[in-house]
Amino acid sequence: MNDALLGARVEVPAASAPVGPSLFVAGGPRSGTTFLAQALCQAFDVSWVDNLAARFWKTPEVGVRLSRIVFGDMGERRDRLSFRSGFGRSELPWDIHGIHYFWMRLLGLDRVENLFTVLEERGVAAADVCAELARIEAAGGAPVVYKGYYPSYFMRWFSERIPGSVFVLISRRPLHQARSIYRARIAYNGDPGPWWSMQPPEIEELEGRSPAEQIAGQVFGLRRFYARQLAEHGVKAVVVEYEELISDPATVMEKIRAEVESRTGLELRTTGFVPDVRAGTGGKPTEIDAELEEALKAFEHWDEPWVSTEPSL
Repeated sequence: MNDALLGARVEVPAASAPVGPSLFVAGGPRSGTTFLAQALCQAFDVSWVDNLAARFWKTPEVGVRLSRIVFGDMGERRDRLSFRSGFGRSELPWDIHGIHYFWMRLLGLDRVENLFTVLEERGVAAADVCAELARIEAAGGAPVVYKGYYPSYFMRWFSERIPGSVFVLISRRPLHQARSIYRARIAYNGDPGPWWSMQPPEIEELEGRSPAEQIAGQVFGLRRFYARQLAEHGVKAVVVEYEELISDPATVMEKIRAEVESRTGLELRTTGFVPDVRAGTGGKPTEIDAELEEALKAFEHWDEPWVSTEPSL
């Protein structure tokens, strides 16, 4: 089906790029990225690739157009977002999706090692990525919020080459994040042993370690990876805290709006909705809390502060 629909693509000029801001939600696994993405979709006049459209991962703009026919325009379903998910997978057909297959194809991510390489060296052209994102934006009729985490491995590349791009990073208390990752391992794999979700640069160093040590290394390895990207010149990003998002979503949304506009010079229109976010249950204690706490202490020297150094326009 995806191959057949390649002929139905929305053609764009070779130099085409998104005209509005493109918001890339990022953060470690179980840090609140799904909550944050749905909050952005509700608070701002934006579009997104939903669970229906994501099935058309080679031609997501076709899926977005189909979704608008089936579910109505974004404004008609903005107040029906679920704010519920199962370990990152949103619940309703019109909820935002991470479109992982789309990003893997677009960025040539057929193996883990490619996450830590230079995109151009593997034949990824900025013009092609711009054209893909321009198609999605045109199909949705508004700036786009993206939830998939793969672009966050290449924050400077996107910031410098995709006009209007801004990363919105969310962090969470490490113990609560670690507890939720532990539960996700059991939910997906039946036991906590196998790896689950994002890989930090230190993935090989963590192989063969206990589940608690792997989870702690995953949490702090990714925090350090993001910290070092944020410190690079040219990276456009906004940093928010999970706990603040839950307790005061209106203030967090206003912070994001102001910083996106100051970093891009582009308007991010609000909808008047205050996101209906609720705290998840993943931070509740687990039967291995003592192991997790010990492992987090052992790896906390990997942690580095998240500070965006890119000045406003």
